[in-house]
Amino acid sequence: MVGGAGRACVALRQVKIVAIRGTEVVEAVVEAAVVGVLDGNGARIDKDGVDSGGSYMSCPNVEWMEMQYPLLYLFRRHAVDSAGAGKFRGGVGVESAHTLHDAPEGKIGGVAYGVASAENSGHAMAGGQAGASSIMLKMAGTKINQLLAENQTATNLAALGGEQKTLPYCNFELADSDVLYMRVASGGGYGAPLVRDPEKVRSDVVNLVVSREAARDVYGVALKPDLEIDWEATQDLKRHRQYAQDGGVKNDK
Repeated sequence: MVGGAGRACVALRQVKIVAIRGTEVVEAVVEAAVVGVLDGNGARIDKDGVDSGGSYMSCPNVEWMEMQYPLLYLFRRHAVDSAGAGKFRGGVGVESAHTLHDAPEGKIGGVAYGVASAENSGHAMAGGQAGASSIMLKMAGTKINQLLAENQTATNLAALGGEQKTLPYCNFELADSDVLYMRVASGGGYGAPLVRDPEKVRSDVVNLVVSREAARDVYGVALKPDLEIDWEATQDLKRHRQYAQDGGVKNDK
């Protein structure tokens, strides 16, 4: 198996702790829960990597998390074009965004841990491409409350505005109007992307894990408006892509 993806996690939970200090009873509320771990596995030599299931850890469903903790999911979905390209692509990791919902103190503490680094991703083999790395991003002072009050969806990060900060391994605080964005890493690809079965590429586009642009530019697959394969244009694309990769040397084989 090609290099699998690193895991990025955030701990958030609300727990009441009671301790005795001398004759004094001390109470505290701590937030902690695991969010993340839906990474992609590396490609195999004969098949694609596992999508959003590369981890040995489990991940609770959205509804359970929202019932147990003062969090609201804005989205949880496969990250488009994140899997390492190849004859067999890497598994696709998940991206998600969260904001506060009815937090008792109007804020919540968090710990970013796991593989919270742009240097960690699924490595590739035999001409494949590396998968996208994990990332955690805190967006402070966004327009999320305004969008929700207007019954608008908040699935486009660019529309949220706010001040963005990439989180390393650290403690952090999520306050009202803040958004926490996470993308867990995806697996690396195996083999040259140009030799991937065009039908597999088309299926990935239909399933929203590969964009039409990546299908064309990375895999050399041309799709019609109805997402059917344009076979003639695909042959031309692959020929020109291979010519460019060979350094402009014509290969008649």
